[in-house]
Amino acid sequence: GPKELWKTELGTGASSVAVSRGRLYAMGTVGGQDIVYCLAAETGKEIWRFTYVCALSTRQFEGGPAATPTVDGERVYTLSHEGQLFCLDALDGTRIWSLHVIHDLGGSRPFWGYAGSPLVAEDKVIVSIGGSGSSSAALDKTTGKLVWKSGDDKAGYSSPVLFDFQGKPAVAFFKGEALVAQALSDGSELWRHPWE
Repeated sequence: GPKELWKTELGTGASSVAVSRGRLYAMGTVGGQDIVYCLAAETGKEIWRFTYVCALSTRQFEGGPAATPTVDGERVYTLSHEGQLFCLDALDGTRIWSLHVIHDLGGSRPFWGYAGSPLVAEDKVIVSIGGSGSSSAALDKTTGKLVWKSGDDKAGYSSPVLFDFQGKPAVAFFKGEALVAQALSDGSELWRHPWE
């Protein structure tokens, strides 16, 4: 197999890694805190870390974060299984803005916790959060201010995906009981395909 260049411990979790501009971003839980790591991709050397309180919460695996960090230029977006959403400076890990998708946006945590990564599209960050009237939400990616929220579906466990629908940007969400497409501009529903 390939030669191992480096390895490191990141704590407990099921999220993957994001790599951008020679840096690797990852998450894990250690001692009741989630840690967002920024490592040098070539060496594994830690550049910065950002921590916040979040219970391990074992589910059908060891627990910890399940969503992967999303990198957009100079910013990194993370979502904990409990619903803490952070926008961090990709260079030094300082918090730019944060909110709680349940307390601040009316989301409803799915049974196994949030697992879908935030999607950055145009000037928005999109999250699938469940809840009546707030199943999907779009926030201004620079300020965290709410742009729109819509839908009544339970949240699913996959990340939203940007696609083109009839010449306009749309977002596909695997919700709790349907695949749902919504317009990126205002969250209006374009179509749905029920599933069990």
